[in-house]
Amino acid sequence: MPAGELFFALCGLALALIPWALSRLGVKVPRLIVIGGLIVGLGSLAGALTIPAYEGLFTPATYAYLIPGRGLGQHSARAPREFVLRRVFVLEQVGPEILHNVKVILHDNHAKDRAAADHIENYPEVGPRESGLKNVQPKHFWFKPSTPWDEDYTVTISSGEKLFLERILLRGIVPPPGTPINPPPPPEVKAQNGDAPLSPEMGKVEFAMRVTTSGSDTALFTCQDQDLIGQPDWRNDPVQPCLQHGTGIQGFEAGLDPRPFVLTFPGGMIDMTPSLPPIVSSRPETEADTRRLSEWQKAQLQSTLERYPDHNVLILFVGDPNTRRYAQDFVDVFQASKWKAKGPIQLAVTSTQSPITDVQVSTWKSDFGHERQIALDIGNAFKNTGIKGGDRLVCNLDRSDVLVVLVGVKSPEENPSYHPPYSLPEIDQQVANF
Repeated sequence: MPAGELFFALCGLALALIPWALSRLGVKVPRLIVIGGLIVGLGSLAGALTIPAYEGLFTPATYAYLIPGRGLGQHSARAPREFVLRRVFVLEQVGPEILHNVKVILHDNHAKDRAAADHIENYPEVGPRESGLKNVQPKHFWFKPSTPWDEDYTVTISSGEKLFLERILLRGIVPPPGTPINPPPPPEVKAQNGDAPLSPEMGKVEFAMRVTTSGSDTALFTCQDQDLIGQPDWRNDPVQPCLQHGTGIQGFEAGLDPRPFVLTFPGGMIDMTPSLPPIVSSRPETEADTRRLSEWQKAQLQSTLERYPDHNVLILFVGDPNTRRYAQDFVDVFQASKWKAKGPIQLAVTSTQSPITDVQVSTWKSDFGHERQIALDIGNAFKNTGIKGGDRLVCNLDRSDVLVVLVGVKSPEENPSYHPPYSLPEIDQQVANF
């Protein structure tokens, strides 16, 4: 019972019993006060008990659970042609209450490696039906299953004193014998129709999901698709298909931002990769883009970078193969200095954006005005080696453990090296996923 209702219940009990007890002990208490105390006290007690009873009978229960996506794929606008076998899980909240300090623990029951079996997410607040709201990104995360298409998960979701337990079974069923495995995706299996039935060529994806509260075996939400009917935990539950259930699978996969560019199913793959924007040329200046790091520049950079081994650096570029080749030089020198270098990765920048030129070195935003020694040393190394554009650090990253080297197209020789700092969402996403 909540504290407020418990307080009123105790007050009511006191009002009812104290005048009556005093009169029984021989204390002269006016009869009207005894009767009035009994009436008011019992009324308060009844009201305090009636409120939770009414809420229990007529107010929908509030609970939260995870909804798994039907396809496998990594949502990555940063590297749209990289495909990783990961499944998206969306947090669904049902009922009128807002849940606070929500902790989600997903356990892969088939994983043999304990370190890879669990995934933990924390959310300050979860509101009702967020997965179905328009223009609101649902709370979700990606997880790599240990046995794709034969998946078994146990989920624990806590919020204050509330504790919800969920079991998820997921099975992928291959197409019938003789069905082509990788035909062109049929029209009904488009990204915008995420809940459309899969065609026979794509196979089937079926679920069984069950949500309870801790200490109770009564299902708050339960569903079973055809080929998963009769599982032990579901034997006493009504049979309801997950796809058609009122709080079942939502069509969120195509609505994620950024959306998954590739979705694979048991019998085929849907490639939704958008066309790359026009490549920004590293000319029209008359001389060819022949930028390369000289051996002297590499040696000068390496003498500084070697002081900070095992740090992370992300090399990004925008431009044609000549720009990529120049970006690869930076990858090579960082790797030779024992850094953890990733790249070069091409950014998809539309032609409407101003061209990114020369080199930009980005570091932690808190380095502005009171740089760490590593930031000062790297800034001086780029400046002293004469790398155009690298003579000024841009402090705009949310993470302190990653350095970003952004290589743009070659600017004309007569242009000064300074340019406005570039801060693109694509850069932030790449850093977040390093």
